[in-house]
Parts: sequence; structure tokens; C-alpha cells
Amino acid sequence: MAQSPDPTPEEAPDEPVPADQARERDLARRSNNPALSPWLILGVILLAAAGVYVVSALI
Repeated sequence: MAQSPDPTPEEAPDEPVPADQARERDLARRSNNPALSPWLILGVILLAAAGVYVVSALI
């Protein structure tokens, strides 16, 4: 069975974590989240399509 990358507070060791390991753990945790939400990308595409529609209607 695979362990999760970040230990829960119960599993965390009592000794302090060195600064470089804490920074790497923080970067790894943040890299699991997508940079852009799929809904944001879809909204931008729909907004661009509406803009093209308005511009084509004016010409």
C-alpha cells in the first residue's frame, strides 16, 4: 500500500524539518494543483467567441 506524500499531523515527526526539505515539500504540494482551472479556460474561450461574434455583426 502506498503512503501519501504528506504525512498527516499524527504521522509527522516531532523534530523540526530542515528549511530546504520544508520548501521542497511545499513546492511539491502546490505542484499537484493545476495552474489554470478548466472552467477559466472555457470562460476565456466563450468570451473570445462572443467578441468575434460582436465584431463580425458590426462589419
